[in-house]
Amino acid sequence: MKRESKFDAVTILGLALAAALFIGGIYYSKAKNEANQRERLKQQAEFEAAMERAKKESPPVLTQAGENKPGETKPAENKPEAQTTKENKPAEPTKAPEAEVQLAPDITVMTDGLDLIFTARGGTLLSATLTNEYVDAAAKKQKSLEILAEIQQGQRTFGLPSFDIGPADPNKQKEHLVYDDKAEDASKSLDKRAWHLDSNSGAFDANGEWKIVYSTKLNDFCTATKTFTVNRKGNLLFCSLAVANTSSEPLDYVYALNGPAGVLLDGPPQNPKGSASYVAITGELAGRDEAASENSSGIESKTISTDAALKEDDSASISSAENLWGAVKNRFYMSILISRNPTQLIKLKAVPVKHVFNSNDPLADDKRYQEKNLGIQGVRRRSANLAPGKKAEDQYALYIAPAN
Repeated sequence: MKRESKFDAVTILGLALAAALFIGGIYYSKAKNEANQRERLKQQAEFEAAMERAKKESPPVLTQAGENKPGETKPAENKPEAQTTKENKPAEPTKAPEAEVQLAPDITVMTDGLDLIFTARGGTLLSATLTNEYVDAAAKKQKSLEILAEIQQGQRTFGLPSFDIGPADPNKQKEHLVYDDKAEDASKSLDKRAWHLDSNSGAFDANGEWKIVYSTKLNDFCTATKTFTVNRKGNLLFCSLAVANTSSEPLDYVYALNGPAGVLLDGPPQNPKGSASYVAITGELAGRDEAASENSSGIESKTISTDAALKEDDSASISSAENLWGAVKNRFYMSILISRNPTQLIKLKAVPVKHVFNSNDPLADDKRYQEKNLGIQGVRRRSANLAPGKKAEDQYALYIAPAN
């Protein structure tokens, strides 16, 4: 596998711009390119239509409409044709159901400034702790500040809450498979299922990199693979999402990817706000419609509140020619999802994040989980046609650090 450079110029410049813009609140306003905007709206509509098809199944079904799964003789239950037609059903696998994978143990990676825990559940980042930062900035007694966690059950960083893949032929769109995190069956949700642990380097190599690889098979269509690369130094980790076409015809796909799924308030669990009169989680999204010039970066950014994220409309999203990064910030720290190929995403949006407390919840007394929160999601443009036997990769980075 070809190894990527840890700190290429584009990555360093992108991170510097992201941090500076998030802290400084620099805003640029440029004219929209109408042709690009029409294309973005078209692809966005395609994605939303696919997600609507998935919602009409309860839970989403991944078997051919009107057919039984292999080995079954009875018809599908609770799927009256009057309620859900063949045309709007997600497509179903034509061969054996996807085999269950045994859940591999969590993996902890300790860098010079971060403790990271990865889980095979969805092939995701479960938590992140800033080991050199104080839990209570005022008292300055104990270090190791937890900033990323599974705040809302099932929502984790680098998760795939939705994934739509199928034949690239426009006449076969109804044959697409739609995976959705709202599905009760773990096999029909890429975030609930166990991903296979392909490899774990187990230590940092001579270049200061630790690699973890998870994969999952999407029936006969493809294999999805996430490769995490963690650097010993700095506050960066990289994620490569690869899709390999294992079918006999060209495919295309679209998905939503979680960035930071909320951040915890920067304070002790029983009193995270301290004496501050007003503390809130905020988000920020950044994109660009015009190339950078001598006098301007061309970047437009939008600040998102937790109340705005609850609306789940255009006020909490951006859709530019280049959708660069989305950040979530507490008082002094932030986590940023960075699209290393700025044109691969059609949209960046803030989504509401809320912990649902239940009886005997171990987090019942942790006030950090009681606060309004938000997360970041990136929506991929519909991919180019992926030929049989070929693989495509999308590159992302996550930055976790003090805001200054």
